[in-house]
Amino acid sequence: MKEESKENDNISIQKEKDTSKKDIQDLNKKKKNRTRMILVLLFLLLFAGISYIELRGSYLEYLELGQNYTNIFYTNLTYRYGIMAVNFVILYFAQLYVLLFYPFLHLPKKTLTMLSG
Repeated sequence: MKEESKENDNISIQKEKDTSKKDIQDLNKKKKNRTRMILVLLFLLLFAGISYIELRGSYLEYLELGQNYTNIFYTNLTYRYGIMAVNFVILYFAQLYVLLFYPFLHLPKKTLTMLSG
């Protein structure tokens, strides 16, 4: 009887240790994800601020040349951001293709690390 209770106690202690390890790992993952999210948002805000300053400066340069040149500014703006959007889409789908179909490509690991990093 005493042996069974000791066994049960040992099992329950082991389960508590396992769950506490999992809880700690989950908390660490949440902290890492939150930190990553904050860093990404800060980077996006910094990028948006710098882009705005550059865009405003460029607009003022064209405006200084004359009202006729503002149409050229808008054309250049459309082309610039259109190319950025197309590049983003192409790179996104290229990365998605590599990540999804890597097991089927039978590439050596060195090739994959060179492609991804």
